[in-house]
Amino acid sequence: MSTHITEILRVTVSGRFTSEPSLHVKLRAGAAKGGLVQQLTSVTDLDVFLRMLHPVFPAQLAPKDFQWPAECGDFLEKFADISTGGPVSCFLPFPLPLEAVKVPITELGFITVKPAANRDDFSRVLDSLVSIASGAPGCLGGGWAFSSDDDSKVYCVLGWESIGVGTEKLREQEDHKRESELLTQFMAAAEAVHVRFATQNI
Repeated sequence: MSTHITEILRVTVSGRFTSEPSLHVKLRAGAAKGGLVQQLTSVTDLDVFLRMLHPVFPAQLAPKDFQWPAECGDFLEKFADISTGGPVSCFLPFPLPLEAVKVPITELGFITVKPAANRDDFSRVLDSLVSIASGAPGCLGGGWAFSSDDDSKVYCVLGWESIGVGTEKLREQEDHKRESELLTQFMAAAEAVHVRFATQNI
């Protein structure tokens, strides 16, 4: 397994996230003090989800060993200050591709794989799709991985210069259509969002 671990944390934010930005600043500071120095965050307009990415857990710090600094207060209480529900995390055994996040637009794909689906066959199809997408006009590359603690959860990250002509041309490509149709046979659910990471420290 890769020694790199990327965390994707999702939470539905409340109005206080916008009206009291210092609350979020304190959350990021607490995570950094606990050892998670590399961070990216974004909020999407449509679903008001906050995405906090900790691109790389330091080699000496496994996710299970991370401890929120006691002097920074209660972690869940801090999140409750800016959210309408508790945070949900997943951990991916790969280094987050910088070409997918240090860009104007990042596409995050969330896939739930059917229980009976063959993971090797699924992986080959998704590898092909990511390769095809990475060659599309305006796409700067990306990657994907199974969640390290649940192989029914898959996360894909792609970087884009913009959303528009490039993505439209990609959807029209015959190889993309073919591989996309194949991928649906393995999927129980899927979601894709486009975000701008407003705050970065990577």
